Amino acid sequence: MAPILLHAEGDTRTGLGHLVRMVGVAGDLAASRKVHLASASPHLAAVVRELAPWSSGPFEVHALAPSLEDPWSRGPELAEELTGLARALAATVLVSDGKATYPKEAFASLRGHARVVLVDNVVTDPSAYDLLVLPTCHADPAVIARVGAEKVRTGADWTFVHPAVRAAAARPRGPGQVVFVSMGGADPNGLTGRAIAHLLATTTERVVAVCGPANLHRASLEALAAREPRLSLVSGSPASQDALAASAWALCAFGITAYEAVALGIPLVVVPHDGVIDGDIERFVAAFPGQVTPSATVEGAAVPSEWSSVGAGALIGALSSALAQV
Repeated sequence: MAPILLHAEGDTRTGLGHLVRMVGVAGDLAASRKVHLASASPHLAAVVRELAPWSSGPFEVHALAPSLEDPWSRGPELAEELTGLARALAATVLVSDGKATYPKEAFASLRGHARVVLVDNVVTDPSAYDLLVLPTCHADPAVIARVGAEKVRTGADWTFVHPAVRAAAARPRGPGQVVFVSMGGADPNGLTGRAIAHLLATTTERVVAVCGPANLHRASLEALAAREPRLSLVSGSPASQDALAASAWALCAFGITAYEAVALGIPLVVVPHDGVIDGDIERFVAAFPGQVTPSATVEGAAVPSEWSSVGAGALIGALSSALAQV
């Protein structure tokens, strides 16, 4: 089998979604391909362990040189490492996931030896790669026009869904019992605590919030859960995905968990990590009318009537005000 090299980064600043996606893809491909996975992320081993139960076979992991820099700014350095590794492994495909700014000639020496595929990367010159994969709602028409439609793959078939979500979706689902909150692995802006505080103050619902080991506010969230009987914290897979599947509705920062809620048919209020509504979120909301409500449309948000008991409209306004102060 011809080797394939997958790459992604993830840390407390840029989130872990890209890394989770590539580890999941590696596990899916392992049954039919010789797969290698490379990353400089300090969370690489933990994510590989978490997704191991769903892997279709073994794959080899390669730790790239660690750095304290933002991984997206290390395009030239990462390109050099990945090129050398791809050549050493005789990889016929190199897939890099994330917004690293690769130079125009970054992978020139791989031409004729390996195809270069970028995932969710709209900042690299199209001449640097052979194919661009854009998850469903990242397919900006202007980007597709610039790259050329023949070099772009997008749509539901190209959108990663966590294997634990696929398992949960296959099970019968009764009426939801809780409000699910997920603001990303690191949650640098402390949105988890803000969302929980608002829900506890304005509803009688039980709240289940994701709080993993990378969450920068984990200690304070654990202390709150210890004294608040209506609050529970979950971490890892499949606990997080099972909690989402059992929820009445979800409040999530835009990212993989938002896609998971959609895949499970869970009503969703989606919030940006940094308070900035961009084209990706607008396309995400437009793609799932009636199921997703954005914090961008506070004044005119059409909140489904069945959500009124949980105060979703007030929640949107409160979080939008809080985000504006970040």
